[in-house]
Amino acid sequence: MKHKILLITLTCLIFCAICLICVKELFTVKDITVNYSVKSEETEEVLSLLEKYKKQSIFSIDENLISEEIMANRYLKVVSVEKNYPNELIISLVERTERYYYVSASGVYYFDEEFFIVRREDVHTPKGEPLIKIGLTDAEGGAIEVECAVKSIFQLPLELNAQIGQCLSLAQSVSENVKELNVLYTDKEDNYRITLNMVEGVCIEIRKAGADFEQKVTAGINFYLSLEESRKIGGTIVVYLDDNSVIQTVHTFN
Repeated sequence: MKHKILLITLTCLIFCAICLICVKELFTVKDITVNYSVKSEETEEVLSLLEKYKKQSIFSIDENLISEEIMANRYLKVVSVEKNYPNELIISLVERTERYYYVSASGVYYFDEEFFIVRREDVHTPKGEPLIKIGLTDAEGGAIEVECAVKSIFQLPLELNAQIGQCLSLAQSVSENVKELNVLYTDKEDNYRITLNMVEGVCIEIRKAGADFEQKVTAGINFYLSLEESRKIGGTIVVYLDDNSVIQTVHTFN
């Protein structure tokens, strides 16, 4: 009887071990597919980087870690990292697209929609699609210098990046008409001013941009869209809160 129990136990253990080996083999990464829009030296580097993930368990792989590794010190953006069970990783990459530029004393910095600095040049020579210029001045009208490093994130005082990004996102319907975005920076958190200069000549000025930001930008954009073409060629659309905390929009036209 004891021999029979021992035999059954050993049989079960062997069966479990075989199952574990089969499962491990089944869910071990064998294929890594990388989709990219443009092939470059950096995409070749990524293919080499990803080789180490082969023969690893697909369950133990961290998609966020892969994204961080790929984007570190590379001008590439990870669109997605997907696990295609049982044993494939699919990574989609794109090159970062220049959207904005910032002129400083040390050169011109070009960055994408996530404010990742793509490159620096000594002379402003934008190429391809029209880019939006980002300007930053203080209350006295003097230019503010921002320390920048290539292959890093462009950072503005008070972490204004998020609001600038939100402003341009809200202005998506007219983004082709925006040629410059300026921030008039003060030392008061809510009292800074954001101005969108449009290609026709008119500008949209968001006063005290730290408060009711989304509503103010939306009001300014809608007012701009309502203007006749003849009135878009100049003046300023001023958006502000009146004494009753109601958003007002006025076009001062010269």
